Amino acid sequence: MAVEGVAGHAFGSELGERLWEQLSTNTACRAAALTRLEDLRLFIDGVGYDLISDLATRVVFEELADFTTEMMNQFPQLQASPTVVLNVDAWDLTTSDWMPRSFTLPDAYGPLLLVPKDWVYWRTLMDTEPFYNRHATRTVQDERATFVERKRLVPSKKSLREEFPNVRELNNRQAAKRKRDGVDLVEQYRQEVDAGFVPLDDDELHRRTDI
Repeated sequence: MAVEGVAGHAFGSELGERLWEQLSTNTACRAAALTRLEDLRLFIDGVGYDLISDLATRVVFEELADFTTEMMNQFPQLQASPTVVLNVDAWDLTTSDWMPRSFTLPDAYGPLLLVPKDWVYWRTLMDTEPFYNRHATRTVQDERATFVERKRLVPSKKSLREEFPNVRELNNRQAAKRKRDGVDLVEQYRQEVDAGFVPLDDDELHRRTDI
């Protein structure tokens, strides 16, 4: 979190406190259906790509700094460029706490942190609408299914959209309900996402970063 409010490189204490307050009362979180940073977008209002990216970067900062050091050793041109010592709190897995660390990073109008390209994507894959369409509304259909002359009848997705226009509210309700019943809708969705994930190729990376 930024020390003195939002400065374009993380998020400040006010936003952090608001997020923590939402998590403490969130239905899916209390039912342990929300367990990972990338799940936030499914259930918490106001959480977008940037916030998840900022959170994830802070947690894995040391890994990224180590990768940057490895690249500096591998590519002499990075070693030849100016460097800067950055003192930050990094997450320590052994203590489950933030610990002060110093990192030497390339200086490109400020510290440069490199990211493995296979980790990069242009958006978060755990997304609000697909979870709503594939899992939240489907479970409502299952709950309301009736059988007439051996034919299964369920409410249409269109009618459920009209009945439940608040996407995250239904996501929360159904994920928490099914988790308490021993069914993890979020994990089912994550498996779908993981199975379909393909890292961006070099051409797509260049297109999306060409400024």
